[in-house]
Amino acid sequence: MEIADQLCEHVQQRRVVEIVTVGDPPGASRLVEPYAVYIGSNNRGFADFWQRSGHSESGALPGWRRFALSDILTVTSLDERFDPMSSYRPENRTFYRAFVCSADRTG
Repeated sequence: MEIADQLCEHVQQRRVVEIVTVGDPPGASRLVEPYAVYIGSNNRGFADFWQRSGHSESGALPGWRRFALSDILTVTSLDERFDPMSSYRPENRTFYRAFVCSADRTG
C-alpha cells in the first residue's frame, strides 16, 4: 500500500499514527495526527499533521507539520483516535492544489 493510501485511511478514521521521516535520527519517530493528504502547487504530494511528540528539529511541540510524501518512510497505525482541531484551516492555504483526503471537523 502506498504512503498516500495509508495516510488517507488514517485521516478518514481519525487515527493517531507514528511516522518516521527521511533525516530522522536512527530509532527516532514522530507521534502525529494526520489531517490531510494533497497535491501542492509544485505538483508534489504532501501531508499535514499535528505533531504531538517525538523527534523535532525545531523542538516546538506540539505543532503543525507538513511533510512531502516522498520524505515519509514508514506509517504505523496506533489504536488511539483524535478529534480534528478547529485551528486546522486548509481553505486558508494557497499551497494546496488538490486534496486527496482531509479530516474535516464535522464528519
